[in-house]
Parts: sequence; C-alpha cells; structure tokens
Amino acid sequence: MTGDPYRPPTHAMSAPPASRWPRYLAILSFVQVLSCVMDNAPSAVEMTRNGDLRPISLLAFVLSGALMLIGAAMLLWRKPLSASIAYAISSLFAALVMVEWRPPLAFTGLGIGLIGVLVGVHMRLQVRAARAD
Repeated sequence: MTGDPYRPPTHAMSAPPASRWPRYLAILSFVQVLSCVMDNAPSAVEMTRNGDLRPISLLAFVLSGALMLIGAAMLLWRKPLSASIAYAISSLFAALVMVEWRPPLAFTGLGIGLIGVLVGVHMRLQVRAARAD
C-alpha cells in the first residue's frame, strides 16, 4: 500500500534535471554573433558610409546581436522570462534589418532568436510546474 496521499512527503523531493537546451542555445548565439561581426559588420559600416544603408538599420543590426548575447546570458543564469524578452526583441531587430538589407546571416539570427523565445517559455513553464508540485 502506498501512503496517505494527503500527507506531505517525508523525503526530500529531487529537482528536475537541468535541460541542455540553454547551454546549446548560448553556444549557437555566441557563434551567430561572432560570425555576424566577422562577416557582416565591415560591409555594414562601409554601406552606411556610402549611404546605401541607413544608420537606423546599422543600429538595429548591432542591437540584434547585443540582445542575442544578453538573452543567452539570461538563459545560462536561469532567468527565462528575461531571456525570452531579450530574444524576442533581438528577433524584432533582426527582422527590421532584413527589411532594408539582407545579410546572409540575418535569417539564422532570426531563427536563433525565435528558438530562444521558445526555450525561455519552456523553462518558465517547467519552473511553474515544479512550484505547483
């Protein structure tokens, strides 16, 4: 027979195993930002100097990469709500960049940002489920 279902457990509850998704997404975010800086940033600065790219698009490009790194850090520090917000804003800035200028790595940045939002929401739901138990 199992015990009384209305009595609190006498043994300590173990925490759910930590997901590896935040670590993988942080690595992907770092590689994405590094490759954008190495590949797209010099051409973006040159295009802005020549007048082919508006400065607001260059600012959106920089903010997209910065917010992606901030979202990765928030995921690693187990702050899923902050990470989801940072990744969502990063995705919006990446979409803004893609309207005027289509750098080759913008699509992957947008995809990584959307995956970051999903991972953050999933982590948030796991925390709520653990608190409910």
